[in-house]
Amino acid sequence: MHSIENIETIHDGWGRFHVVTVSRGDGGTMLRQVEDHGDAVCVLPYDPVREVATLVRQPRIAPLFRGADALLLEVPAGLTDGEAPADAAMREVLEETGLQLGALTPAGSLWSMPGCATERMHCFLAAYSAADKVGEGGGVADEHEEIEVVELALTEADEMVRDGRISDMKTVYLLQTLKLQGIESGAVSRRS
Repeated sequence: MHSIENIETIHDGWGRFHVVTVSRGDGGTMLRQVEDHGDAVCVLPYDPVREVATLVRQPRIAPLFRGADALLLEVPAGLTDGEAPADAAMREVLEETGLQLGALTPAGSLWSMPGCATERMHCFLAAYSAADKVGEGGGVADEHEEIEVVELALTEADEMVRDGRISDMKTVYLLQTLKLQGIESGAVSRRS
């Protein structure tokens, strides 16, 4: 049975970085590094009538660090900041896309990178209509998110997943979840 013996915080900023001493079942110990910034949410807003989804494009430094394109197409997402996941999801979508959602459909709570991070991602699907657009979106000005709102056909999003233009894991997961539920073809009516 594994247990934590010691936690040493080596950085405390937006994320906290720790060196964790873990006791193993065989009596030995091992060191692991853990990044901790709390729980997060992600939402795929989709319009089942027009068969479109609203995604966001923004610069991401980690892909840039790896030599990849920094601009990723993603579902709206963010930290819970201590809120209930559904409340945080509604806030993030409004801030990032300008959509005021009426209802969320839970699509799982998943560990995003359990080998090195404590983040648990609470995933949602959310139907909307053109009337739900109440703002411009683009994120919170003082957070320097540089968000571009992108509405695209679900068929195009599916092609972009297949050819790698959409490569963000949470976005692929939610698009595939939507597809498995038959929502993109109009088989499931708009939820309110």
